[in-house]
Amino acid sequence: MNQGKNWMSKIAYAHGLGCVMLLAGVHYAILGTDVVLAQEAQAQPAESVQPVQAISDAYTFVSESDEDAFAKGMRAFYSAQWDQANSYFLSGMASESDPEPLFYASLIPFWDYFFVGESSDKAARYMSLSENAIQRAQLKHETQPSDTTLISMLGGLYGYRGLIAARERNPMQALRNGLRGLSYTKQLTSSASERPEVLIGSGIYNYMSGRAPAGMKWTFSLLNVKPGEVDTGFEYLEKAAAMEDHLAIEAASILAYIYLNEEMYMDAARHWRRLSEQFTSNPIFHYYLAEAYFHSGYEERASEYYQRVVSLNSPHMSELTRLSQERLQDPLADAMTE
Repeated sequence: MNQGKNWMSKIAYAHGLGCVMLLAGVHYAILGTDVVLAQEAQAQPAESVQPVQAISDAYTFVSESDEDAFAKGMRAFYSAQWDQANSYFLSGMASESDPEPLFYASLIPFWDYFFVGESSDKAARYMSLSENAIQRAQLKHETQPSDTTLISMLGGLYGYRGLIAARERNPMQALRNGLRGLSYTKQLTSSASERPEVLIGSGIYNYMSGRAPAGMKWTFSLLNVKPGEVDTGFEYLEKAAAMEDHLAIEAASILAYIYLNEEMYMDAARHWRRLSEQFTSNPIFHYYLAEAYFHSGYEERASEYYQRVVSLNSPHMSELTRLSQERLQDPLADAMTE
């Protein structure tokens, strides 16, 4: 099985990548808890594609130059120009008390860990950056307790930490982080707001809790939360992905990964293609679009995007280059091993 599918099966049951995404994106607060509990319990592609909306300002900045640095950093991040993105996020952008730069800087090792290849070094870097981001976000949250951007950020930070801890075989740390993330996600799901971060948080919660194995349903009563519905999760995430906000990119990446895991390959391709067309230098988007096409039986289309990964030859993503080369050399033999 290819690396992307391996990753998704390892974490007990589906999640996006998000988280995406598929990013994404940034609201996997319940996930750290679910992973630990689960481990312990034991058609042609559409031709017309709507472009992802341009990144817009969702934060308060000290100056226009800070706002410009944030926008450039976000574009560099989604374009997989991670050294450049890191320099924008960590070079004094905004004030030293703002959590946003550290939050997005921490997503670089997180994406690298889950989308490209796991390593303890990447995990340690994420844990360090995210801890500093949490400290800043909590201080700001004390003065702005109803700010949904801060709430979603804290939920995402703790949820991601839970995921990393679970993959690094530290179940107690995963459980602690997952529970803390869940407390923030519950605040989002109780909100009637139509803000994209609320829709994404509610979408991820509904999808994840709706997909929980039957043997885990008792945990929701234990945690005093109500399970959601998978279709409702999709509805919230699709709505967020259609918004004119930079979080639409995160919602699209989350949906792309969820659909890929659900073997809804053409829906996955719809979102991966949107991302790959807007961020043409990102091998991650091309690789997983190729995977969606490959598993749909469209090998020629898949080959086109595997070739793009190989042509980009990103030094940060040599594993994706290697996997793409293997597909191009002998896709049928590779498929028989899955």
